[in-house]
Amino acid sequence: MISGEVGIRKPASEIYELGARAVGLEPAACVFVDDLAVNLKPAAALGMATVHHVDADQTIAELERLLSVRLR
Repeated sequence: MISGEVGIRKPASEIYELGARAVGLEPAACVFVDDLAVNLKPAAALGMATVHHVDADQTIAELERLLSVRLR
């Protein structure tokens, strides 16, 4: 989802809802990853799992844990 195309930017909660809808899921079934912690709060408030991206290894490990899949 490109914010410029839909006219909504993070951290507005509507952008997270649109993203979930775009992939056919409820927010509670989604994981949101961002490098800015301020953008995680609205996603979490909608029920999304969130991952604060600091480095690739940490993010991959957290996604593997949350999704119960191996990504490497």
